[in-house]
Amino acid sequence: MDRPQPSADALFEHAACGLLLTDRHGRMLRVNATFCDWLGYDAAELTDLKHLHDLLSAGGKVFYQTHWAPLLQLQGSVAEIKLNMVHRDGHMVPMLLNATWRRHGDADFIEIAVLIVEDRHKYEQELLLARRNAEASVAAHQRAQQELQESRDVLSLAMRGARMGAWSHEPKSGKFWWSRELEALAGYAEGRFAKMPGGFFELIHPGDLIALNEAVERALASSDDYVVEFRFLHASGDWCWMEGRGRATYDRQGEPLTVYGLGIDITERKEAQTVLLRQAAIFEHLSDAIVITDLRGNITDFNVGGERMLGYRRREILGKPVTMFHSQHEALRIRREAFAALAADGTWRGELPFVRRDGSRGVCDTVVKPLANARGDIYGAVCVSRDITERRRAEQQLQRLNLELSKADRRKDEFLATLAHELRNPLAPMRNVLEILRLKEFADPQLNWSRDVFDRQLQHMTHLVDDLLEVSRITQGKLELRKQRLELARAMQSAMEAARPTVQASSHHLSVTLPREALYLDADPTRLSQMILNLLNNAAKYTPPGGRISLAAEREGDEAVIVVRDSGIGIPHEHLDSVFEMFSQLAPALDRSQGGLGIGLALVRGLAELHGGTVAAFSDGAGAGSEFMIRLPLSRAASAPADHTLPEPTRVAGLRVVIVDDNADAADSLAMVLELEGHEVRTAGDGLAGLALIGEFAPHAVILDIGLPRLNGYEVARRVRREYGGASILLIAVTGWGQQQDKQTAVEAGFDHHFTKPVDPRELQQVLGRQRV
Repeated sequence: MDRPQPSADALFEHAACGLLLTDRHGRMLRVNATFCDWLGYDAAELTDLKHLHDLLSAGGKVFYQTHWAPLLQLQGSVAEIKLNMVHRDGHMVPMLLNATWRRHGDADFIEIAVLIVEDRHKYEQELLLARRNAEASVAAHQRAQQELQESRDVLSLAMRGARMGAWSHEPKSGKFWWSRELEALAGYAEGRFAKMPGGFFELIHPGDLIALNEAVERALASSDDYVVEFRFLHASGDWCWMEGRGRATYDRQGEPLTVYGLGIDITERKEAQTVLLRQAAIFEHLSDAIVITDLRGNITDFNVGGERMLGYRRREILGKPVTMFHSQHEALRIRREAFAALAADGTWRGELPFVRRDGSRGVCDTVVKPLANARGDIYGAVCVSRDITERRRAEQQLQRLNLELSKADRRKDEFLATLAHELRNPLAPMRNVLEILRLKEFADPQLNWSRDVFDRQLQHMTHLVDDLLEVSRITQGKLELRKQRLELARAMQSAMEAARPTVQASSHHLSVTLPREALYLDADPTRLSQMILNLLNNAAKYTPPGGRISLAAEREGDEAVIVVRDSGIGIPHEHLDSVFEMFSQLAPALDRSQGGLGIGLALVRGLAELHGGTVAAFSDGAGAGSEFMIRLPLSRAASAPADHTLPEPTRVAGLRVVIVDDNADAADSLAMVLELEGHEVRTAGDGLAGLALIGEFAPHAVILDIGLPRLNGYEVARRVRREYGGASILLIAVTGWGQQQDKQTAVEAGFDHHFTKPVDPRELQQVLGRQRV
């Protein structure tokens, strides 16, 4: 006669673990007697009246709302969460919760299995026994299938959540039973083990099967439990790890009736242990600080690099919040930014201020990533921080130095521009006096020689001032090229003519070899001639009297190569690269050159680079002469260049001209030049006097300095255009300020022309010649 089997309700009510069923919001729909007994409640007091979080401690409620409930909704299950539940009499009962989100029909439910932490082993065994009784009940009572199925689902919940499977063996009959959860853990369909002669044991690694059998035999001999770890072959072909636990029941004679086993999948734990062992050396010896936290943000691990960076010992901070390294305000900001970044990208990276144990502050570059198991369940975070305090301090120091250098460089450029302006002012009357002397014919040859010397030296001084300002423009990136397609031979001839007085003054022999074919460049004609002229002047200065200088050009591939050679003092090998630096002059050459600021070659290099070319110096050493080579890209255009030769200006006399300049020598000398050309001229020394003179004299042309006292030249020009019907008056700016923005400002003020001092009177006469009376 069969023994009476317990009903499904009895199995549910008296299961070894607490069982709960709640709606999606956590309101309890059904609880078993085991759970009620643990907490001292009746089922009626809990069902439909309380929510799960009502039974949690204060900390547990916070964790339920911020972590447990969101993770359950996101993942569909939560395994082995330890929370304190409150007994009816107020004391805390530590519990392990396993939960799964289920959908039945149109409704969502949460199935929860609960174990008391201290009695977990006992509950596992009771859970196993309940499972066996449930399976026996299913086999014996088909009539109670529906009720039993409900019990099986609830009991299976705990096993699935904990990734467990069960088995049993009757030694006398040799019968085996395998739970469907065990088959699922191995990757097989339900009932598969029953068709295998050895069942699940066929999947166990041969080396581990011996140890399992020995553990079971020792347990039977001592009537004790067994615990053993072993590998098994998953249906996917991978070797997985399982922890086997179990015990036997005995008859009155002490013979084993049934051996029960519970298998727990520990593959993830084993893999994690392997990874941790492999990374332990890196973790401990890495110079960066590595901090690992749980979901609450409490520190669970801390490496030696962290001890060095933060000044704490590992044992001092385990379990403490990671926010202890930051101020309260910074901690709130970091938490907000980190959560947003982790939710969006899965990684947060940033620079964080931190406080060391001794109170000193620093800055670290930190990366935060979530930690998750193989199923994707997040269980914490890892923070890797690198101390960049010294780097930040060095960068700040570098920024300060760069700012100071930038200010010094700007002051240098401003000084050069001001110096050029101040040097041009005295050059203006000198140029005018020279023009007066040129217009006079002298019978005395010494006077003619003196005038020519004056002319050459004034040109040299003017070139020095121009070079000084243009090198400043290049270094500031303000020099603009006016490129056009031109023939290289013309630029060479122009430079040769300009250099001839300097070359002849030292009795040098200059030979010129023009290219065999017409070479066309896309270049600024003035700047191209200036590069060649500077190389010729440099050769003339550093070659003893009677030396040889040659200028040649030829084509090499897609480049035009311009070469200037001399028989001068040469360049030591160690100075070949530095000769193109600003203000560079060779010490041995100081007593042999004809002066200069050491900026001519720097200007050549800057202009060559602006044209997309290069310049290089070659020499076999002191006394062996020098060679300078410019390489410029040839023009790709096919047509011949346009002829930009300016027509000879028509000579016009009889203009009324007003000159306004606070430099009396410059104004008077220029007035004398223009009067010799046949013009009627008046002068004024400041802006207001100039305006009054313009109103009285009604000039055809006005020549204005810009830096005038009482009223500057720009304002004078504006008032002339506005108040004196100045549309017909020719306004010419003659000033020491010659940068591009100065010329643009002059145009905006109403000037027709802008000349930089010292102006060539012949160029000024060309402009005046176009003014109609």
